[in-house]
Amino acid sequence: MAVRFCGSVEGAGSPLLLPSQGVSLFGLSEIAVLLLVAVVLLGARKLPEVARNMGKSTRILKSEAKAMKRGDDGAGPVNVVTRAEREKQ
Repeated sequence: MAVRFCGSVEGAGSPLLLPSQGVSLFGLSEIAVLLLVAVVLLGARKLPEVARNMGKSTRILKSEAKAMKRGDDGAGPVNVVTRAEREKQ
């Protein structure tokens, strides 16, 4: 497997590589910086709510993608089950 070099990020210390070749786009230090920026911008109290909403959006997107692959017309509502609802069952 050959890895193609696409350039470098100034000061990051790691080259920017294409993810299509199985190489991660972000290293541990980049992820840490992104998390720090998110905490500063959103605040520690809002971060869990944002993460929860992103998870719900991801589940909805996945269910819609599966429905499109099956050929559903999408006329019915999307049933999103939260963790609290699953625990009640």
